[in-house]
Amino acid sequence: MTQPTLAYSTSPPPPGLPRLLPLTALIAGILLALFLLQLPTSQVGDWQQFAFYDPGTVLKGDMLLQKGYVPTIDFGYTHGLLSLLFARAGFALLGRSALTFWILTLLCELGIAWGFARMVRALRLSRPAIALLLIGLPMAVMPAYLTLTHPLEALFIVLALAAQSEGKRGQALTLLTVCLFVKPSMAYVYGALLLVIMAGEAARNRRWRDLTRGLFGAAVMAALLLAILTAWIGLRPVENTLLPLTGAKTYAATGFGFFNTSGLALWWKQPWYVYIGTPVGMVLLAALTGAAGALYAIGRNLTARRPIARPATWEILATVGLLQTAFLLGFYGWTGSWTYYSYLGVWALVLAADELQARLHRRWPAITLCVLLALSHTTILVLAFHGWMYKERPRDTGGLWVYSDLWAAWNGTLAQVGDGPTILMTNGWVPHLPANIEMPDAWFPEPGIPTGREVARVKAQIARCQNVIVWFEYRRFDLWNSPDLAPERAQFEERYKNDFFTLLSRKDSRP
Repeated sequence: MTQPTLAYSTSPPPPGLPRLLPLTALIAGILLALFLLQLPTSQVGDWQQFAFYDPGTVLKGDMLLQKGYVPTIDFGYTHGLLSLLFARAGFALLGRSALTFWILTLLCELGIAWGFARMVRALRLSRPAIALLLIGLPMAVMPAYLTLTHPLEALFIVLALAAQSEGKRGQALTLLTVCLFVKPSMAYVYGALLLVIMAGEAARNRRWRDLTRGLFGAAVMAALLLAILTAWIGLRPVENTLLPLTGAKTYAATGFGFFNTSGLALWWKQPWYVYIGTPVGMVLLAALTGAAGALYAIGRNLTARRPIARPATWEILATVGLLQTAFLLGFYGWTGSWTYYSYLGVWALVLAADELQARLHRRWPAITLCVLLALSHTTILVLAFHGWMYKERPRDTGGLWVYSDLWAAWNGTLAQVGDGPTILMTNGWVPHLPANIEMPDAWFPEPGIPTGREVARVKAQIARCQNVIVWFEYRRFDLWNSPDLAPERAQFEERYKNDFFTLLSRKDSRP
């Protein structure tokens, strides 16, 4: 029996296949247009998101580093150190602001556009499949992510997929080694899968040199990054961030997961229009397509009796399908976590549609998916219109957009505070705070993340404060409401409350 080959074609590209640079520019231009369209929304420039949620942790992490605190020791940290270093370099050069956050995000997305264009050419996608990819860009790449970790991770994974598409598996393994220092989760899964593919190919062709070269390149990159990061921050934080243990503890404490409360809130028992006018339906379809496509691609490769056509397409389809399935079953987080790896789902749809067209000689699969994907972007247009129409951009927001009722509630709370020393118990970053109001010296105080030193520092801050401001949505997912701070909470009582904030004052300070 003749073994199927995974050799990649070196013949000239078919007529009509876009050139690399123009296609990269087109994809990057669409991503930039989507960024500008959604600028005042919660996806990009929302004051509430930066002030009280994940985007603000990027600026706060940089503040903690500048104060000399060490990640995983002086403050809890769940991602890789390259994310911190990337942000630190950007903020040092351009200033610590939301604008710098956006610039660094767009730099990552420019690299993602280049990776997508390389995949299009390497996989020789048909025009309907290219159109499907372009229409799917609003789902594949977010205009801005919750942190800088996510676009940086997406950049290295997409570049690894591009290298793998071109038959450069050793290069892909090296890129995934870098990704381990950005976020130690998907890079492990993808790296292990790639090693299996490389070892299988080496055994089939009895060419172990390619595998050895790939491993050597990855080892050299790992040693180089270990040396750089150890010199910058120390060996112990590097060791602590190379395994996703802190993140696993947090997921367990909060009940995250695609089939747990957080995931079910996205897709289970939604009104019919949610499955059509939002990305929910396409997320589910991409999940099924990726899993089925991976199984079919693997089975076809293992059972083929002669060299298979389009081997690169089948290998990448199996890869993205397995990676997406591993994410959904293994480390899906909060309700919106699908955005972290949504490019995998879009590529699963693109490759499946392209293969169906090649086999059926019909364009209807790609056209149908184009229509469904276009309809799923309805929410983007609605939220963008609402943001531009009804949000304002006051001077003290640091260039961010906010609804007038929230801004009025914030200023009303500040008026009640007066001149007394106050701590704002926020997980994010609030620009232009009055001199008497400080943020916690903590990165992201959710269950399982803060270190003992971090908690002790926040307790010391509270001890010297007269007032505490609490954001209304935190409740049990906030350090203030945790058992660690129960003695401190007992010393305060409610003095003022509106729809968004509660102001607590020290009991012994009341007249």
